[in-house]
Amino acid sequence: MEKYAITNKDNAFLRLSQNGSYIPVNDVKLASVWDSWNKANNVLKNSIPQRDRRNHKVCMISEPTPENECEDPVSDAAYGSDFWADALMGALEVLRQQSDERRTILSGELSILDQEVVDLYHYIENGTFNAYKGWLAFDSLRHVLKERRSVKNEMIALDMIGTCAKGQKSVKETVDGIRCIKERTYTPKVLKNLF
Repeated sequence: MEKYAITNKDNAFLRLSQNGSYIPVNDVKLASVWDSWNKANNVLKNSIPQRDRRNHKVCMISEPTPENECEDPVSDAAYGSDFWADALMGALEVLRQQSDERRTILSGELSILDQEVVDLYHYIENGTFNAYKGWLAFDSLRHVLKERRSVKNEMIALDMIGTCAKGQKSVKETVDGIRCIKERTYTPKVLKNLF
């Protein structure tokens, strides 16, 4: 009987982990398998993040083993710590590659946002405004600055992921650092009475 699995461009297969997310594994015997192409494709379309789907495809596999059915994830005790370390390192490497691609996209977005900020600064500097037009200029600048901050925060998080993937920081330090990004506040340098 035909069985189907999801694979990526690096020929790694996806396996359902205990926490419900899909992780890459290098051995087809460890991969999650489905009885039909439609079931596997449904998982690909609905359970894999959209940005990752283009790197994955459904493929037919031969001689699956009963313990790797996708409805019954393999227990953690079935594999040693080396398996989980390899799986984690594989996932980190995939994440690092994707973060490099995302960082390139974000750099382009940041460049455009910086140009918008400069345009708005010059518009405000050289313009004469009534209350409504002044508020519109302020609101436009605030919107662009918030979007710019969001892009910069994502770039900081991607840098932390890259550092972790290279083995320079632990996963816990990286997760804690990414959580702290959301909680950061600005400390004024000169105009302290505004805050």
